[in-house]
Amino acid sequence: LSVLPLIFLAPCFISEPLSAAEPDPIPENALFNGHWQQSWKNLWTTPDQQAQKAFRKNDYKYAAHNFTNNDWKGSALYRNGEFDQALKYYSQSDTAQNLYNKGNTLANMGQFTPAKEAYEQALKKQPDFSAAEKNRAYMEELIKQQKQQEQQEQQKSQKNSDNKEDKKQDKSDNQNQDQKNSSD
Repeated sequence: LSVLPLIFLAPCFISEPLSAAEPDPIPENALFNGHWQQSWKNLWTTPDQQAQKAFRKNDYKYAAHNFTNNDWKGSALYRNGEFDQALKYYSQSDTAQNLYNKGNTLANMGQFTPAKEAYEQALKKQPDFSAAEKNRAYMEELIKQQKQQEQQEQQKSQKNSDNKEDKKQDKSDNQNQDQKNSSD
């Protein structure tokens, strides 16, 4: 009976060399890749905690995908440059902070008037929100500059149009004068 365990354990002590055709051994951490790795993480931290860690490491894409909190998801999308998506999440709540974030998102999208309105709404909810006040004033300045540029472009366009008309009239007058001279 004492020999019986040796018969069963003998294969454990005999090893064959790996041949060149055999694949490399499976890495120890292979079991933790992909789905298994995510399951392992979920045992110790929530998706929001994992996303927060990614957010701090500037991995905004991963963070946006994993946040369950809409405010944080919006912030991750905003930081990742996905303004349209961020706007959807910021629009789901009307807290002063979300309205401020909505204003920032709209401003980055070049929508200055709606951004100003979002900052004004944030200030109605929290009158001492200095960042919202500062950004609202900045939006007013940008809107003013935008209107001035539009007026200048309109005047320039009108001037060019008038010059073209003058040139056409001069050309027509010259042709008429040439015709008159050739008929004389």
